[in-house]
Amino acid sequence: ESLNLEDTSNEIGKLNEVEGQLSVLQSLRKNHADSNKILSVLANSVHPKVYYKNTDIDVLRGKAKMTGIALNPKSLSEQVSLYFKDKNISSYEISKVSLVKNGVKFSVLLDIKK
Repeated sequence: ESLNLEDTSNEIGKLNEVEGQLSVLQSLRKNHADSNKILSVLANSVHPKVYYKNTDIDVLRGKAKMTGIALNPKSLSEQVSLYFKDKNISSYEISKVSLVKNGVKFSVLLDIKK
């Protein structure tokens, strides 16, 4: 039997295309799992007397930047304690703390473990 180079070349091209598609699907699956983990960590680390007005999540870097309102200074302190105790949060940074009409406004940058 003779080897048909054109058919072989076509099959190699198809295999390379499938490999690329599998790589994209694997990346999407990982990003989906990472985003689910980040959302789960955030949901489990919110104090009942704190709410967040703005949230910016960077799934690839495992970071969440949020602006929140705590009912009072004690609630903010308890929120910080939740961050500290959460084993899924590797670091946090609280900034821009100010008293506002409806509580204590603050910003937080969380680094979520992957």
